Amino acid sequence: MQIASAAPGGYPSGVVLPSVDAYVRQLPNGVESYPAAFVKGSVVRALVERSGYLAALPPGSLPASIEKALRDGIGVTAWLPETFHGTLAAATYDVDFCDKGGMPAYEASVLAGNRALLNSALYRVMFLVASPERILIGAERRWASFHRGSELRVLDHTPKTATVRLVHPPRLFGEHAARGIAMALRAAIEAAGAKSVDVSTTIESETSVLYAGTWAR
Repeated sequence: MQIASAAPGGYPSGVVLPSVDAYVRQLPNGVESYPAAFVKGSVVRALVERSGYLAALPPGSLPASIEKALRDGIGVTAWLPETFHGTLAAATYDVDFCDKGGMPAYEASVLAGNRALLNSALYRVMFLVASPERILIGAERRWASFHRGSELRVLDHTPKTATVRLVHPPRLFGEHAARGIAMALRAAIEAAGAKSVDVSTTIESETSVLYAGTWAR
């Protein structure tokens, strides 16, 4: 089924989202897994707003608790299950990029969205005097402001490199969410004035993701 090529509102009943299905099935209790792991509503809301077709999915395409959250509206200061973010990241890929560029297009879209956010007046001033290295050093604290039940740990850093590990409950962060985080890190490093930024993603195990960043000054 070519989901991504359908026009908004034009999805047939019984739409199958393969990435969503794969992510939810590998969790121990579906989207109800890990009740101590949360994400700030602003993160989920930004993801939903970036999607061209996500809001047009027919009822029953996503887990009922997520559909209810979308109907009720997602407050930027609310705390939602981290599994909601993982599910919606996978859904965004399925409906927007599965048939239109695949993972490279998905990553490019997430990167563009984060660049736009960090270039806004609210965030631009924060990066005027920050170096890429200092941005990475402070990543652990900023992560804790938007996520609970998982940790971002800076393993090492130099003026032009950094290695960061995301530690989380088993299989909580699927590939789509994990790669989206890499693009958010890249956008933050760029906002601090770095050039030729690259952030690689390595899913080390069921409980950790390794990010390696390099850049020029």
